[in-house]
Amino acid sequence: MDTPEMSLLLVGSPPCRDDLTSVLSNAGWSLRTESTVEDARARLVADSSDSVDCLLVATGSPYETVSALEEVRPLVPILALLPDSDSDSITDPDLDPVPDPDIPSDPTADPATILEAGATDYVVQAGSIEAWGPLLCRRLEVARDRALERIASRALYDGAHGTDAALHCLFDAELRHVVAVGGALGRGLEASSLEGVAIDELAADGSVDSDDRSESGLDPGACTHLEANYVAALEGTARRREFRLRGRPYAVETTPVPDLEGRFGIARYRPVPETTPRETRDKLDRLSAIASELDEYDDESLICRRTVETAAQVLEFDACSITERIDDELVPLAATASDPSQSLEYHSADDGIAGETLRRGKSIVVDDIRDDPVARSTDDRYRSGLSIPVGEFGVFQAASVEPRAFSDTDRELAELLVSNATHAIERVRYDRTITRERDRFAALFQNVPDAAVQYVVETDESGEPKPIVEAVNAAFVRLFGYEPVDAIGQSTCDLLVPDDDEALEAARSLYNTVAQGERLEAEVTRLGVDGLAPFLLRSAPVGTDGDDQRGYFIYTDIGELVERERQLERQNERLDTFASVVSHDLRNPLSIASGYLETALDTGEREHLHVVAEEHDRMYDMIEDLLQLARQGDSIGDVEPVDLEAVAERSWDGVDTADATLSIESVPAVEGDADRLQHLFENLFRNAVLHGGDQVSVTVGTCENGFYVEDDGPGIPDMMKDEVLEMGVSTAKGQGGNGFGLAIVSEIAVAHGWRVDVVDGAAGGARFEISIDESRLGGLESLTGGAGGRDR
Repeated sequence: MDTPEMSLLLVGSPPCRDDLTSVLSNAGWSLRTESTVEDARARLVADSSDSVDCLLVATGSPYETVSALEEVRPLVPILALLPDSDSDSITDPDLDPVPDPDIPSDPTADPATILEAGATDYVVQAGSIEAWGPLLCRRLEVARDRALERIASRALYDGAHGTDAALHCLFDAELRHVVAVGGALGRGLEASSLEGVAIDELAADGSVDSDDRSESGLDPGACTHLEANYVAALEGTARRREFRLRGRPYAVETTPVPDLEGRFGIARYRPVPETTPRETRDKLDRLSAIASELDEYDDESLICRRTVETAAQVLEFDACSITERIDDELVPLAATASDPSQSLEYHSADDGIAGETLRRGKSIVVDDIRDDPVARSTDDRYRSGLSIPVGEFGVFQAASVEPRAFSDTDRELAELLVSNATHAIERVRYDRTITRERDRFAALFQNVPDAAVQYVVETDESGEPKPIVEAVNAAFVRLFGYEPVDAIGQSTCDLLVPDDDEALEAARSLYNTVAQGERLEAEVTRLGVDGLAPFLLRSAPVGTDGDDQRGYFIYTDIGELVERERQLERQNERLDTFASVVSHDLRNPLSIASGYLETALDTGEREHLHVVAEEHDRMYDMIEDLLQLARQGDSIGDVEPVDLEAVAERSWDGVDTADATLSIESVPAVEGDADRLQHLFENLFRNAVLHGGDQVSVTVGTCENGFYVEDDGPGIPDMMKDEVLEMGVSTAKGQGGNGFGLAIVSEIAVAHGWRVDVVDGAAGGARFEISIDESRLGGLESLTGGAGGRDR
C-alpha cells in the first residue's frame, strides 16, 4: 500500500530555510511556504478546502503566530520551531532542561506558553540542522498521525449514534483497532478486548478445544477473511462478512473513512437475527417499543423505573435494580423488590459482583451465588444473578430464586434493554448539562454590568455586512433605551450609530472586521439614552457549524473616563500656563523691583522704594489670582438659586471702584455657586475700572439666554476678542493688568456649563455676555422689581 503524500505549510523565513526544505522533502513532506502569519492566515481562510497535514511555525513571534493559525485551523497540528537560547542546552525538550537563570528569555517563546497557545509540539534548534532535523521530522509525523486519528475517531463516533446493539471499531493502516465503542456482543467481542489489538491477534489458538477456543478468540479462518476486508476498506472499498462466535452469527461491515483512505477504516460488528422462538421474538418487539418510549422521557428516574419494570414484566426477572456509583458507594436509582436492599447488594462500589462489573466494564452471569467466591447477597432466597454495566456510571443487576436461571438469551435481551436505557440516561444528562450551562450563560449575559448584544451577521441589499440583534441584556436597555422587543431583529448600525457620514463609514469598517470572525476592540461614539456618548466596543465571535457568523458585542460606558482625561488635559494646560506666568510675567515686576531696590541702596533715595512697593503689590495680585485658579480650577460648589442682583452689589462693594458707577437692570433668576459668581462679577468690575478709568460706568442686565456686564470704556480690539479670555492675555499690562482676571471669569462660567462671549458695548466699551444653560436658567423676569433698574 502506497504511503499517502504529506502536506506541510512552513510559516516564516528561518535562516536555515534551504537546508530545512531539503530535510523535509527527503522525509516525504510536500512543502509550501508563507513568509508572514498574515499571508498564511489569509491563504487558509481563503481556501478552506486547502489540504494541509501540518503547520510548521518558524517566526520571530511564535506565540502570536500559533494563536492566529490555531484559530483558523483548529484540527491541524502545529509545530513550533524555537531558537536555542543556550548553545549548551539539551536538544530534546522531553529531557526537561534546566534554564540558565542568567540568560533572559522571551516569555512568548517559552515552550509552555507556546503549547498553551495551541501548538501540538515544538523543537528547539540546538546545534546544526543535522542534529535537530531528524527529530523535527519524527515529531511532525507523530503529530500528523495523532491529528488524523482524532479526525477519524470523530467519524467513528458520528456513525456510532443510535440504540442498535453494535460494536464500532476504528482501525489504522496496521489493522490495529485504535478505538472501540459500543456494547458487548459476546465473549471476545467487547470494546475492551478489541481496542489496541490487531485483527490477526484475535484468532484463537488452534490447539485449544473448539468450544473453549470460541470463548477465547475468533476462528483463524474468520480472522483471515476479516483481515482481507480491513485491507479493502483501507483501499477505499466497503465490504460485509458474516462469521459465528459461540454458535451465534455476527456480521462485520468494513468501510473507509472519507478523505482518510489508506490511513484509517471503520469496522462495525452487529449480531445477525436468527430464526428465534416466538416468545423471544415477542420480547424483542416489546423491547423495541420500550426503547422508543425511553427516548421520549426527560427524567432519568422515570427511565430507571421503566427499565426495571420492563425487566420484571417482559424478561420475567424475579428482582432487579439499577444503582449508580457515587464516590465509593453504590446508590440505588430504581428496583422492583419491595426492599431494594434485598435484590442484591448496595454497599461499596468496589465489592461483590457489582464492583467486578464496574471494573471489567462487561456483563457477568452468576449461575449460583452460593458457590461464587465474589458474589454476596443479603437475601438467601436468591441463587443466581445477572450484572450488566450501565455505561461507566452504574450497574443493572437481576436476581432469581433459581440457580442457573439466566441463559445467554436472557443476558442478551437484558443487555439490549440496558443499552437502550444507558443511551436514554446519557441523553438526559447531556441535555441537563447543556441546559444548565445555557442557563448559567444566560444569567451571566443578563447580569453583566456592561451593555451586551448577541448578534448574527447578515448581508444587506448592497452587499455590506450588518450585525443583526438576536438578544440584549438589561444594561443595554438602561444605556440605550431600547426594549428587547424593539431591538431584536434590527441592525446595530440603525439603532446605535450616529447618522453622519464619518460615523457610518467607521462603523462599516468595524463590521467588516466582525464579518471575518475577528475580535474587535475600539472606542466608538453611539446614541445612548442621554444622546451621544463614548463607549469601548468589544466583540467576541462565536464559532458555529454553519456559515453564519455570530457573536457578542460588549459596550462599556467610558464617559466618566473620557471626562477625567479631558479634565487632566485642562489641568495640564493650566499648569503649563502657570509655569509660563511664573517664568515670565512674575519675572518682569520682580526684575523692576530688584532694579529700583538696588538704585535706592546705591543712592539712598527712598522715593525709589515706592516703585518697589508697587511692583510687589502687582506680584501679590498676580499670585492671588493664580492661587484662586489653582485652588478652584473648573470646579464649583453646591448649586442653588442665586439672586444675581445681590451678588453683583456685594461684588461691587468688594472692589476698589473709585468714582465708577454701577447700574443694575433686570437680571434673570439662575442656579449656581454664589461664591464663585461673586468672583466672576468682581473680576469683570476690576477689568472695567482698570481699562475704563475711575469714572467708568458699568451696567449689568439681561441678554438672550443670560446676562451681561458692559462698560463705556475704550473696549477691546477685534483681533483680541477671541484670546482675551485666555490666561496671561491683557491689553493693559502696562497699567497693572496681569491677564488673569478674565481667565478666571471664563473658568467660573465653564464650570457652571455656561459660555462667555466678548462683544462691543452700546457706547463702544467692552460687553461680556454670559449664556446660561437652560437647565440652570430660572427665567428672565426682573428681580429688581422695575424695568428701570437700580443705580449705585
